[in-house]
Amino acid sequence: MPDPDDGKSFAVRVDDQEWTQARSLDDAGPDDTIFVVDSTGAVAFGDGTHGRRPSSQSSVTVSYRQGGGRAGNVQVSITTPWPPPEGRHVVSLAADRVGISMSDLTGTVEHLGGDKRPRYFDGQLLSAADFALEQQYLIRKRHLHNRALHGSGVVTGLAVTLATSSGAIVIEPGLALDREGHELQLHDPVALEIGSPHGSCYVIIEYTERETNPVILPAGTAQTPASRIEEGIVIRLSADEPVDEGIPLTRLVADSSGWKIDDAFTPPRCR
Repeated sequence: MPDPDDGKSFAVRVDDQEWTQARSLDDAGPDDTIFVVDSTGAVAFGDGTHGRRPSSQSSVTVSYRQGGGRAGNVQVSITTPWPPPEGRHVVSLAADRVGISMSDLTGTVEHLGGDKRPRYFDGQLLSAADFALEQQYLIRKRHLHNRALHGSGVVTGLAVTLATSSGAIVIEPGLALDREGHELQLHDPVALEIGSPHGSCYVIIEYTERETNPVILPAGTAQTPASRIEEGIVIRLSADEPVDEGIPLTRLVADSSGWKIDDAFTPPRCR
């Protein structure tokens, strides 16, 4: 059986009673509710003389855990009537002792998605491409986190109000996440001219970025590559609600008195 200190553990319940894992059945009495696990992962019970044997029509549940913290991560948990059906269980090496083979019930599938990050080591020759790869890897993971855990929409702020005296709208500071997981952060209030009232339109916030801080390369090189990338947002008006890019903050409708904020429109919000 596996050594108890190797990070693996088995839990066995017969009906509603938890049985205890032992190193051997040889010294067990006929009523001892114990089981053993051999090196193949077969769970073996007693034969009624050395260890109790589960009674007919019992319900046996076997769970297998390995590593991952104090309690471990459950890899397999199966409940079966006793005696177990053929084909999913094996007879252990001990005569007349029936075992549940955990190896028969588990499988392994490995899938590598091609998402790579640099692996650094002493003496390695690095180029800009290596650092760019690491940066892109971390950005992709951050965006994946945003999409999967938070969704898209307004996180906080970004309220829109009408400044009727100037024919503009004012967008308050705040944060949103777009469908790609980009952070759309507005640090200060901004005003946007909206023109003459006509029809309806959406106020949309989108992600943008630009290259900044050019540097001069050594003599003989005409290039002045950017040394920084600045992230930012664009706020625009659109007659159509965005489908793939940008987050709509509000909807404006025009009537005989001018522009109004459509109270029936609710901007999407993150989870």
